[in-house]
Amino acid sequence: MKGLNSVQQFYKDKVVFITGGSGFMGKVLLEKLLYSCSSLKNIIILMRSKQEKSEMQRFREFKQLPMFQRIMNEKPHVMKKIIVVYGDVTLPKLGLSKEHLDKVLESNLVFHVAASLKLEATLKPNILMNLTGTKNVIDIAKMMPNHILMIHFSTAFCCVEQEILEEKIIEWKDNPEDLIRCAEWMSEEAMADMQKSVMGGHPNTYTYTKRLAEILVRNEYSKGFPICIIRPSVVVPAYKEPLPGWVDSLNGPAGLMLGAAKGVIRSMLVDGNSKSEGIPVDIAINGAILIAKKVANTSQRSQDVEVFNVTASETKKRTMKYILEKAKKINFEIPVGIGIWYPDGIITTNKFVHKINVLFLHWFPAYFIDLILFCLRQKRFMIRMQTKIMQGLEVLQFFTMRNWTFSSNNFKKLNDNLSSEEYQMFFIDTEAIPDSFEDEFIKNCLLGGRQYILKEKLSTIPRARMQIKMCDTNILCLQRKMTNMNSIQKFYKDKTIFITGASGFMGKVLLEKLLYSCSELKAVIILMRPKRGKSEVERVAGFQNIQMFQRIMNEKPHVMKKIIVVYGDVTLPKLGLSKEHLDKVLESNLVFHVAASLKLEATLKPNILMNLTGTKNVIDITKMMPNHILMVHFSTAFCCVEQEILEEKIIEWKDNPEDLIRCAEWMSEEAMAGMQKSVMGGHPNTYTYTKRLAEILVRNEYSKGFPICIIRPSVVVPAYKEPLPGWVDSLNGPAGLMLGAAKGVIRSMLVDGDLDAEIVPVDIAINGTIIIAKQIAMQQKRSNDVEVFNVTASETKKRTMKYILEKAKKINFETPLEMGLWYPDGTITTNKYVQKVNVALFHWLPAYFIDFLMFCLMQKRFMLHVQNRISQGLEVLQFFTMRQWVFLSQKFKDLNKNLSPEEYEMFFIDTDVVPDEFEDEFLRNCLLGARQFILKEPLSTIPRARIQMKIAYVVDRLCKCLFFYFIIKYLLNSLGMMAFIENLTMKSNQTSAI
Repeated sequence: MKGLNSVQQFYKDKVVFITGGSGFMGKVLLEKLLYSCSSLKNIIILMRSKQEKSEMQRFREFKQLPMFQRIMNEKPHVMKKIIVVYGDVTLPKLGLSKEHLDKVLESNLVFHVAASLKLEATLKPNILMNLTGTKNVIDIAKMMPNHILMIHFSTAFCCVEQEILEEKIIEWKDNPEDLIRCAEWMSEEAMADMQKSVMGGHPNTYTYTKRLAEILVRNEYSKGFPICIIRPSVVVPAYKEPLPGWVDSLNGPAGLMLGAAKGVIRSMLVDGNSKSEGIPVDIAINGAILIAKKVANTSQRSQDVEVFNVTASETKKRTMKYILEKAKKINFEIPVGIGIWYPDGIITTNKFVHKINVLFLHWFPAYFIDLILFCLRQKRFMIRMQTKIMQGLEVLQFFTMRNWTFSSNNFKKLNDNLSSEEYQMFFIDTEAIPDSFEDEFIKNCLLGGRQYILKEKLSTIPRARMQIKMCDTNILCLQRKMTNMNSIQKFYKDKTIFITGASGFMGKVLLEKLLYSCSELKAVIILMRPKRGKSEVERVAGFQNIQMFQRIMNEKPHVMKKIIVVYGDVTLPKLGLSKEHLDKVLESNLVFHVAASLKLEATLKPNILMNLTGTKNVIDITKMMPNHILMVHFSTAFCCVEQEILEEKIIEWKDNPEDLIRCAEWMSEEAMAGMQKSVMGGHPNTYTYTKRLAEILVRNEYSKGFPICIIRPSVVVPAYKEPLPGWVDSLNGPAGLMLGAAKGVIRSMLVDGDLDAEIVPVDIAINGTIIIAKQIAMQQKRSNDVEVFNVTASETKKRTMKYILEKAKKINFETPLEMGLWYPDGTITTNKYVQKVNVALFHWLPAYFIDFLMFCLMQKRFMLHVQNRISQGLEVLQFFTMRQWVFLSQKFKDLNKNLSPEEYEMFFIDTDVVPDEFEDEFLRNCLLGARQFILKEPLSTIPRARIQMKIAYVVDRLCKCLFFYFIIKYLLNSLGMMAFIENLTMKSNQTSAI
């Protein structure tokens, strides 16, 4: 079984002491250590005491934070490793009680994160917090008998006069000890009077005291104290962990972003051409965790204290102007709740222009609002708020009008000795983040600030959009409304859409995507088979309870009212609709025919009725629609199995689909099953055969002037991103095989591991469908032949079956399923005889054994039935797992050419730009998605499943050893070798005795 990686091994059984554990970076450090280094012994966090709250109450507060939810879901027991101690870094011995001091002295590692970040503070408070506090923590660390290392958190802006800051201590004229002594007896006013003269070129007391703290650390290091320094640049919301966009502090960019989004900050003095120095908090924390391990394990102590500038890669830095424009655009899409004014701020480098802006856009509205509040006898607050904002902006001007270069070679080198698992688990390589992720990251930052700081639920976004529209009083508001809708959304605006198969895997994703991204459509009518005791309203309510619809329920719940359920069956004339429901369907403009039978093992008649007659019935209904624009027919890329290279066109076939439809009307299922081999030709099953005939039927209707097109997805796999990463709710296809293997039920398959897997994530296939419908419907000139689109992944992103299966097996060991039938250690082979032996030994023998036990225990037997179905399924699949096809998909790729940047992101189909390093995460999402959405196994059961996996491993190895022992013993007895070995043993014993 898989063990701990080297980083986890380093933290195993360690006691970690964290100051500032209740702050932004401190909380993320605490969560990451608990989640990824769960084998540590304890984490002690220093917190200021609150008389009205006990340690248990403070502990419960942590558990309730959204950022700790993945721990609560997957490994809640590690929360018990948190120990809260009360104290204050500005006090000797941190003001700890004797009991709490004894606990702290058990620590091995110290992360000193606590600091005052107040740029506008006077000198004394920041000396006490940032300088005296550092000295006090060092003094405590020296008292620890098993202390290994202390990590001091500084800032990349500690030496502001250095345009290029290297990873080393820069000298300063003042002695930190002198300032510490001054703060002990001088008043705050006296120190404030002298601060300008002592700070030199430092713009504020924060950077000054942080610089002196570094010199203090260097001095202690020179005396033999084990310590190192990390210097993060501007810390921004999380890239991925613990939640994308996580932030809970108004310090830094988050505060500015929310101030601008609320219309409170409307002008800033900023050089738009200077580079933004931002580092996501989770990347900074991952760096800190790796740094501690590296420095502690260094065999030879360096002469100078080690310093790490924790900054983003130079290639990923963007100008202030670029980021602000992106953020402004995204804020109009997902605005915060009602603010003070319309959020349309500006930046300038001209101080005079800025002063004019501040006067008109800050002070005038502030006085106006306070005057209204005065007249209404309400408490006035705007002038006071603007005074604080002006103080903050004035201090920030020093940083927003300058550029620095931070050398970060020490930080980058941390990647050099990481295993691939450690690289992913403690990700710090900003160079590898794709440029296409920029918009999503900024959106996550805004949504994070909205949810975690302002506590505004995502469900309030529709109301916020209405409020932002009402804020502007003239045509500008109307212009913004128009520009917020891209060409695809405009196409679907006010359209009524009819979907068959909306309760299936692809159908549900299509329904959700249309409602979420094309919310201005008029209605979506979905055909469903009736269920007794359930009304139409109850069926819609059922959708609302499915997890994949939660982003709609959070952000725009009103669009769920646009779903109209009609009851019917595609195999019946007029779809078996009632008069009332038929009238509703005939109001449709667009038809997406997704309904199909995917049963590869089905006999001919059921699949003709569903895939061929059903298609004809939907076409007939569509022809009756007075305002019909287009029908989109879902086929499959495997419809023409004899074509090794499948082009985006119809391939002829000998049979007429109309003849087969007529046969299915009067022939019995048994009669049609008897003739299916003779009519199917080279087709391996009735699914591909009927799908091919349906394409010919569609082509024939197109030639008569009927507006229709065809999309051919390859093997559809769980979602890449939408509506949830890894979303899947169907056992058809790879998801079923994956779960069968993970449960130890499928242990051998006939697969050519060198063949490329032909897969496409469901959300990419659906995005392609939505774009295709718009493109075909808007065509000026009708094409001669029906348009066909092979919806497949890019050739550069295809991986071999063997590669994917090995990756999936590795990930399954990390996040196993709950107890299955056997240890999931299956194999693949291309040899049919080896496969038969494997199936006999690993499928049928265990099945007979388990059913025998069930019989003895007087329980219902099931394994032979399960294995019989599995064997039928695997036999049908062998045709596909032992052959290679090439699907030409140039038309599908060309869809990107006419998309705007917004459409490109919103309806993403470009698999070429998905980074290779995302493979592991995608496969993990697929496994976790199947685990949660199909098997309904919560993530909180993973720790228990890991234990079960270890037990299953021992049982598996023991059984194999016993099996081979008895086989070898039997062979030796059969060949008469056993008696020979016994004679040799006896002679050897006699010789030894002599």
